[in-house]
Amino acid sequence: MTGQASDPQLARQGDSNLLASVSLPGCLPAQGSDSQTPEANRTPSSLPMGERTAEKTCENPFETSVHQKACLGQRASAGDLEAGSVTSPIEGIVVDWPDASPKKADNGEKPLPRRRCCRSRRCLISLACGSISLVAGVVMSFLFWPRDPSWDLVKLEVVTPDALMELVMFAAGGMQGDENTTFPEVKFYAEAEVHNPNLLGGEADPGDIQVFFKGRRIGYAGNEPTWVSPHSTGMVGVNSTILLNYHLFQDLMHEAVVNELKLTLQVRGGAWVTGPFGVRLFIQLECDVLVSVDEVFNEEARYKVLRGKACRYKYL
Repeated sequence: MTGQASDPQLARQGDSNLLASVSLPGCLPAQGSDSQTPEANRTPSSLPMGERTAEKTCENPFETSVHQKACLGQRASAGDLEAGSVTSPIEGIVVDWPDASPKKADNGEKPLPRRRCCRSRRCLISLACGSISLVAGVVMSFLFWPRDPSWDLVKLEVVTPDALMELVMFAAGGMQGDENTTFPEVKFYAEAEVHNPNLLGGEADPGDIQVFFKGRRIGYAGNEPTWVSPHSTGMVGVNSTILLNYHLFQDLMHEAVVNELKLTLQVRGGAWVTGPFGVRLFIQLECDVLVSVDEVFNEEARYKVLRGKACRYKYL
């Protein structure tokens, strides 16, 4: 009886020792067990590949996958399943659950936060400088953008009346001439009223003006230095000289007779204008003017010699 009763007890004791010595795949044996089975004494290098990987994975205290929690006797939480990443028993492979965004294995390094450029001080300063530059450019363009001036002849004087009378004698037929005939220079002094529509004033330097008749130069002129205030009118003095030869004189007389003593001349010239802050601008002038020859002899209203004009301006 005693031998039979002790057999079941020995059997239960043997089963306990066997369970204590046998561990789940990939899990360490329970602590406190004194059983020294061959499996417990095996080193990791002697274990098969699957068991070595599982044992290494379970020993990593930083991993909290479903498999490690099962090894530690814990129950996987819903957050582990929602995370979508479960460590495989095979080293180096991460299993992604369906409906989960792909994630890379954590290497222990946290990505540096990205700073938006618009929130940085440098970008804010750049935006402010760009806005100020744009506004300044618009204002400067509005102030300095040139507007075409206008002018009217208000005074005309004959500086060399004797030379003018000599031309009149040639025109009347009182004097004969040929290709070798030399005509005197006729000089005039004129004053023009110039209106400046610009927001800035300026001082005009002496300019060079040429007078043409059908593409051939018949005279030249030069203006005196003049200051014109913004949105105001100033007087500009001009000294001009008429130079004729025999052929030019004949062509002018023929044109005047055909067109009732009226001639169309071309005036071209330009001058430098200095504005505020030392800004310099070259103004180029091209005008087609209609003059009445008979008004030259009207001393009281000689300025009426100018009957019309059409001018074009260029700014360089």
